Amino acid sequence: MVMEAATRWVRVVRGAENGLQGIDSIGWLVGLPHSTPIVLSVLRCLHGSASQADLVAEAEELRVLLPRGLKVLGAVDFGEGEGGALRAGRVAVKLREELQVAGGGKGCIVAAPLGTSSGSKLEYRWYDAGNELSLVALDVEEIEGSPWDETTFLRCQLQLSMPLYLQQTATASEYQEQAVGVINKIVEDLKSSEACFLAEGPKGTILLPVERSANADSESPLCSSLRSVQTLSTPGGYQIPTPVKLSAMSCSSKEKNTSFIMQNLPARTPVAVQILKLNVDVLCAAPNHMSGVDAVTYLVIPALCDQLNSMTKMAKKNASQNPKISAFHFCPLRHPITAIYDLSYGETEMALVNSRKSLHQRLRLPLDRPLLRVANALMAKESTSTSTGSRRLCDVHVGLPPSGVVGGTQSLIDGSYEYYHYLQDRFDDNGWGCAYRSLQTIISWFRLQHYTSVPVPSHREIQETLVEIGDKEASFIDSQEWIGSMDLCYVIDKLLGVSKFLTTFRIKFHEVTYDNSD
Repeated sequence: MVMEAATRWVRVVRGAENGLQGIDSIGWLVGLPHSTPIVLSVLRCLHGSASQADLVAEAEELRVLLPRGLKVLGAVDFGEGEGGALRAGRVAVKLREELQVAGGGKGCIVAAPLGTSSGSKLEYRWYDAGNELSLVALDVEEIEGSPWDETTFLRCQLQLSMPLYLQQTATASEYQEQAVGVINKIVEDLKSSEACFLAEGPKGTILLPVERSANADSESPLCSSLRSVQTLSTPGGYQIPTPVKLSAMSCSSKEKNTSFIMQNLPARTPVAVQILKLNVDVLCAAPNHMSGVDAVTYLVIPALCDQLNSMTKMAKKNASQNPKISAFHFCPLRHPITAIYDLSYGETEMALVNSRKSLHQRLRLPLDRPLLRVANALMAKESTSTSTGSRRLCDVHVGLPPSGVVGGTQSLIDGSYEYYHYLQDRFDDNGWGCAYRSLQTIISWFRLQHYTSVPVPSHREIQETLVEIGDKEASFIDSQEWIGSMDLCYVIDKLLGVSKFLTTFRIKFHEVTYDNSD
């Protein structure tokens, strides 16, 4: 992104500057590096201030967080003094160089509040690293519609299951060494000339080799020809183009010897096999005019390698258990972001909770709602319930008339839920009591509000959970014994990690006397 003197414009998506009062030092301007750049969001710097930012740590996190194709366009400085724009320019140029942004060392966009408060409108200028004293004002165009007209999203998933052969007395460092070696081998294979991708476009499947031949540019289709006319609605209410699905594969030369070679290497001591599972999932934003070969070579493969390297570090930290590391895409802002979670202990494990909290702070998201849980992920399955038949009724209380109780207070649930009742799912639960269906209704509320991706449990699964935690005997399973409110709390705590669910109300009854003198 090098701006010409005649095109001193910047486009800003409506809403990109919302909530800037939460940033007290410096933030990163993130967007699309078109000839006229588009600012999509402002992210908080989490590692230091404008004068002492840890740019290596910032770059390491942003490299995985932002889809390839989105760039740090510059910085906004909320510090006091007239030198804020210059400080922002210097630190942004260094970060762009750390991120290896093309032309990143030449200059960048800088912004500062027009007023004295951090909630004021931003003023945008161009910072020239070769002439620091020259800050050129930029004209701003606000975008109300979609910013993705010139962009094609590409998505590539790799579900890797890699056996690690370790001695039964192996240490954590030995596990780490073998895990790193296996992942590094995959990275090498991706970077090799034998890697290629199958793109599922609207006109069929197209092969995109990584190795570039002399006439590769003329043979490779443009990304615009792969783009779907359909859009994907995000939980945040935004829409992005439906990503083009890519499948990675190896294209070995026929001239090479592909005969199988077997070796017998007996172990000297008993060996245990641990399976390292990695769910790699990258999302890239390619310009429509970029060729498909260039897109997989310069966007997709580097993104896969960055994500694998990040997963390697997570696997090192959790060497004592079999890590379950997965990448997920979210869109709480006007653009997608990617987060990598280790779900070995579930979503309520404190390390993962702290990781999500840190992401909320970087993205300037509120902390009172679940925006980055697995249930909020883009392209997740809409339903993982075991129910059968037609779709359930939702929010059956809506439209009910007032009860007519004199002096009564009307209280309504906040959010949607599914209505579970007797004899649903072709299951005869007549005589089982109402608590089973009430529990299913409650858990459906947690699912629809994206607090969890746990499926709504069946009657048997509810009973098995109560037996597992020691609340019931084994004979309770498949019985028609009723369950009570405390049992509901136990199941919700076990499945969802939600404790202190039950609230006790003290109800005062008034004695009514009748005068029968008449």
